[in-house]
Amino acid sequence: MKKVITWIIILAAIAGGVWGVFWWREQRAQSQSAGGDVLRTGQVTRGELVISVPASGNVAVNGKVNLSFKLPGNVTAVSVAVSDQVKAGQELARLDTANLERAVRQAEITLEQARLNLETLQKPATEEDIRLAELAIQNAAQALEVARLSKEATEAQASLSIRSAQDAADKMEEAYEGAVDRLDQMGLPLSYAAGVTAAYMEAEGNVGITQVKAEYQLQQIRSQWLSAYQSYRQAQENLAKLQTGPDADRIRQIELQIEQAQLSLEQAKDNLNNASLSAPFDGVVAAVNIQAGTAAPTGLPAITLLDTSELYIEVSVDEIDIGKIAVGQPVSVTVDAHPQAALRGTVERIAATPTNVGGVIAYKLRVKLADTGGLLVLDGMTVSVLIQTDTISDVLLVPNWAVRTDQTSSETYVYRMVDGVPVRTPLTTGERSDTHTIVTAGLPEGATVALVTETRNLLEMQGPPSRGR
Repeated sequence: MKKVITWIIILAAIAGGVWGVFWWREQRAQSQSAGGDVLRTGQVTRGELVISVPASGNVAVNGKVNLSFKLPGNVTAVSVAVSDQVKAGQELARLDTANLERAVRQAEITLEQARLNLETLQKPATEEDIRLAELAIQNAAQALEVARLSKEATEAQASLSIRSAQDAADKMEEAYEGAVDRLDQMGLPLSYAAGVTAAYMEAEGNVGITQVKAEYQLQQIRSQWLSAYQSYRQAQENLAKLQTGPDADRIRQIELQIEQAQLSLEQAKDNLNNASLSAPFDGVVAAVNIQAGTAAPTGLPAITLLDTSELYIEVSVDEIDIGKIAVGQPVSVTVDAHPQAALRGTVERIAATPTNVGGVIAYKLRVKLADTGGLLVLDGMTVSVLIQTDTISDVLLVPNWAVRTDQTSSETYVYRMVDGVPVRTPLTTGERSDTHTIVTAGLPEGATVALVTETRNLLEMQGPPSRGR
């Protein structure tokens, strides 16, 4: 019986010891003031919670343009250097334009000549013009008549000369044949008729020469007559044109010449304009790839210009957060080059298609920077942004640094100052931002919370004993 009582007492003592340990741990959990230092304190306040989505990206300018010469040539002037500020329309560089200027002048002369031709053609005929045209017809008719008479006289003379030569040749032929017959009758050789034979051959040759001379004379006189006839016809046509006005086809022909001359002039002027590079907008020179005295590059842009009138930020947002983002939401911007400055922006555009990098789906956002605040913000600078997605008003807020989570029980708690002593206090939380958390239960407005150092003993680190061992 004594042994039973003894074991009961021993078990009771052990149970009391175990209970004491757990009671002591509970008290330690409720108050750590004995082993912790208060590092900072804060208040539970009522206000609004701004919820934001963090992201990072780079500064992008409003536009970027690569300027290149459209014509080959030698660079004669480069007026800018890298980082220069330029105005819209300002000349940046120029090629040698001597040949191009001459081409423009030549095109202007051709156009002016075509216009003068049309003006002359369309000018109405005066009485003096008609009288002169009629006089020209009379003169041409007289010249034609003279040519006709000359032609007829020449033809008659040629016919007579040929006929006379032929008659002389016929007579010599008869004399030759008579001489041959007499020599034959007398039994003499033909050599005795050498004189007659020579005369006969000369007469035959004279016929051919006379015919050639006559044909030559006829060709000349006929050519003169034809020229006189064409002059007469031309005079008649000139008078008809003066009386009836300019020909529509001729006018159209000259009009087409004018159009062609205008196009040539425009092309020449375009070529001259293309010999100069001008800034299409106000901006900053980002690159200069040319120098005076060398040929313009064909594979590289001559000058690169940035439009810095507006600055943007290109960022990527994870697909988990993209549903919270909307165009027009305010954005807080921090530039890595100016970490102490807080700039403002607005979500301007959300990409409709995602990017996939290593299996991570994200969407591109474009944030318009409202103002640089006088800071030097350059294209490509790294930035961090907080996109304000929601605002919850009239809620209790506790600083994030005060909120803790028990690693053993997953309980959320803070240290509340009670009579100057930090007391561990469980609480229920809601949404949180990068600075504060909503308190839904556990703390009243105005309560003071503290950040303290926690001390752990071996038993706390090991946790409660396991059952069943």
